[in-house]
Amino acid sequence: MLAGDGCAVNKKGQYSISLQVTNKTFAEKFGEIGSNLFGIVFKWYVSNRSNKNKNWNAMYICRFNSKKVVEYLGDWKEEVWTTTLKEKFHWVIENKSYIIKFLEGFFDSEGTVRYNERIGTYQIVFAVQDINAHLFVQRLLENINLNPKSYRLRGKVKSIGLIGKLECQKFANKIRSVIEKKEKNLIKFRNLKIITKKIICKRCSHSWIPIQYQLRVKYCPKCRTSKWD
Repeated sequence: MLAGDGCAVNKKGQYSISLQVTNKTFAEKFGEIGSNLFGIVFKWYVSNRSNKNKNWNAMYICRFNSKKVVEYLGDWKEEVWTTTLKEKFHWVIENKSYIIKFLEGFFDSEGTVRYNERIGTYQIVFAVQDINAHLFVQRLLENINLNPKSYRLRGKVKSIGLIGKLECQKFANKIRSVIEKKEKNLIKFRNLKIITKKIICKRCSHSWIPIQYQLRVKYCPKCRTSKWD
């Protein structure tokens, strides 16, 4: 969670760990975990931003004030959190069960689900623009036997994606979300029926397995005919 929407502040004698999000359940989970781990009570704030823009959702802010905890956790800014994690909490990336727990929090912070059965879109995307964080998250996904794709725009990394029914279902079978909307989409992925039988085109005899493709199969990927066995 800290690696996504969270932050640890050590500035001018102010020490705090906080999470600021638009989902109340996510913020409550952050507070619950922090209280259980460190034995301190969190402070709760709600910022109603609709006064500035009616399209903006309220922000839920969960904050802990503790010098000891901030010094223990270290720096979690976007460009350095990977170094902090590897140097201070290396055990997290050495155990698959811990990797999964880390990815669950990161998914709730930075992950997006794109599920549209009508047009055949099945994607799970992480917004990770810092190159070190990008490569780090990519390796974590690979460590739990997933096959992430890297997206770039004008040469700069923008996001990491899991594409297609099979990859999304594999992710959903490992990961749980505390955000209701995301969890509902993960359930859809878990319940997907995946065809592993080869399809053979009557026109060109090309064969393929539908799960290799992101979009719903309507045409042969080689000759584009719509007739097959």
